[in-house]
Amino acid sequence: MKKIIDIIDNANSVLIVSHKRPDGDSIASQIALYHALKSVGKSVYILNEHDMPEKFAFLQSDGIINHILNGNEYDTIVFLDCANMNRIGNNSLELIKPILKHCNCINIDHHTSNDHFCRYNMVNTETSSTCEMIYSLFEGLNININTAIATSLLTGIITDTGFFKFSNTSAETFEIVTKLIKKGANINSIAYEIYMNRPIEEIRLIRTVFERIEIIDDKIVSYIDNNDFLKTGAKSEYTDGIVNQILYIKGIKAAVLIIQDGNNVRISFRSKDEVYDMNKLASVFDGGGHKNAAGAYISNITIKEAVSKIKELLNKL
Repeated sequence: MKKIIDIIDNANSVLIVSHKRPDGDSIASQIALYHALKSVGKSVYILNEHDMPEKFAFLQSDGIINHILNGNEYDTIVFLDCANMNRIGNNSLELIKPILKHCNCINIDHHTSNDHFCRYNMVNTETSSTCEMIYSLFEGLNININTAIATSLLTGIITDTGFFKFSNTSAETFEIVTKLIKKGANINSIAYEIYMNRPIEEIRLIRTVFERIEIIDDKIVSYIDNNDFLKTGAKSEYTDGIVNQILYIKGIKAAVLIIQDGNNVRISFRSKDEVYDMNKLASVFDGGGHKNAAGAYISNITIKEAVSKIKELLNKL
């Protein structure tokens, strides 16, 4: 961390990158770091493959781009919440490749499957979220955490801990949460925006997922196909977190949600307790993440084929 603090401290222009299809921790850690570095006079930009999900629109998010403004001006690239560089998406990767040679490359993440793809890697798999790690970084950088930064950090921690339900929540997590609330983050407002302000189209999509669940012993699987988005009017981003809803069923220890994405599929893996290793299961499809939460992406496969493959794997567990 000391080396990374030194590099960021001496940086002039920083590009902050995270994974495609951003979730709460990825987008919130980006925005928090953006505001923090802007507050100490640095030139900062955020690069994302996809737009910010609408439920995080309450975060102060100026500075987000989907192109490189001027590759030669960046001296530092910070990757947040990415297990590997390919996770940022093909378009972002093509934009970044030409400038990687002359930039300091920093990787800050908490995923078990992280492959330490940068020269400077701060990877802590025992931490609840990238936002929790960013908080520790700010202490080293002597950043004055204002309300906007505190709100972003708390948003990432809340979403990646499932509002403190997941096993990655520690005593240190709660200590940081307390400090962020004292800095102006409103936990009730964040909870409202994320969990209690859902569009009806998302609820219709959740209903579809529950209607077609299949239970295999203490495991559960369901899917969403392209037609479901048309029928419900739901956006792709509304799928975030649905896998947790089916995991919460009594007696279920592992849940898998398969989501069609054109001619490809995205797969979300979740588990309770320490019974099933979802990172290991996702690795079968070149995916990864944590023991209790992981993901994978399979190209050129039908939803029927994907469901069949997953059911075959679950039957063997």
